[in-house]
Amino acid sequence: MVPGELLMAEDAGAQGPRRMPWYAEAARSALGEVDCLAYFIGAQKAGSSWLKKQLRGHSDVHFGTHKEVHYWDVIRAPHRREKVDRARRRARHRSLSLAIGVLSGRSPAEAWRRFTAAPLHAAIYEGPHAGREAHLAYARLLLHGWRGEAAVVDSTPAYGVLDAETFREMAALHPNSRFVFVMREPVARLWSGVRHRLRHDLARGRLAPEDVLDIFERTLDLPESLDFRRSDYRRTIEALEAAVPAERVLYLFYENLFTPEAMGRLATFLGIRPIRADFGRRVNAGRTLPVRLEGALLARARVRFLPVYEYVAARFGDELPTAWRAAMAEGSGR
Repeated sequence: MVPGELLMAEDAGAQGPRRMPWYAEAARSALGEVDCLAYFIGAQKAGSSWLKKQLRGHSDVHFGTHKEVHYWDVIRAPHRREKVDRARRRARHRSLSLAIGVLSGRSPAEAWRRFTAAPLHAAIYEGPHAGREAHLAYARLLLHGWRGEAAVVDSTPAYGVLDAETFREMAALHPNSRFVFVMREPVARLWSGVRHRLRHDLARGRLAPEDVLDIFERTLDLPESLDFRRSDYRRTIEALEAAVPAERVLYLFYENLFTPEAMGRLATFLGIRPIRADFGRRVNAGRTLPVRLEGALLARARVRFLPVYEYVAARFGDELPTAWRAAMAEGSGR
């Protein structure tokens, strides 16, 4: 046995028993009355904003004040130390901006809820990240405003690029921790993600639309970049399944997400009542550009992601959406 860890018999799987860290006892205790701790880990630009919008008013689901928590991707690899410092500064400054929310039309109750959450958000980056008190501030932030809902959700698409050790640590915070991963056709997701990352530079005139195509093409040769890794679903799936029991992971496809069937699967997985979704409403739609991803560059991108298409096709079989099949056929030259 590794020092400082306990074996959890119920997590035994094909790769042998997984280990539960001895620390974080306080965080696990704080979350003890919650039925389910759910992580929505992306992928980025794969419907996470829409999904959160559908669940926001659900009587069995609790989200925190912030749209995305950005905890695990800040304190754990692959992100750098300077992002921790940047996140701390943003969290400290957020209290004032949230308080001003009263003047922008929010109800006093909602503004107060956001204001009181701000110091809790700052604390998650400043508190201990190891030892018995590890992640306690994070647990408190997740529970801010909680009224007994069955599922507490942290929806942060950036978590999709975390490694197996971090997924294992996340799972250890609750005996019924669950992970939801939505996959979008990888080239379409990458194109949308690059446009999203560059949106401010485009809006301010620092980049021309044609520059986005150049940056997208360069990204195809940078497999370790975050943009590329967010479409490398094999990497995410293998990291998840090395750390989390299969029955606690739900995979969905973006192309089939906006259907009663997908919402039914999600409700059953989370152990909540049926989800009443607005399938006709778009949320956080990407910026429209006067240039399109097409021709030789599109074909090259599909060839570049052919290993991802083939892996996901072998893994999910008949579940693979039509758009993926068409893209895979082009990438393979069929």
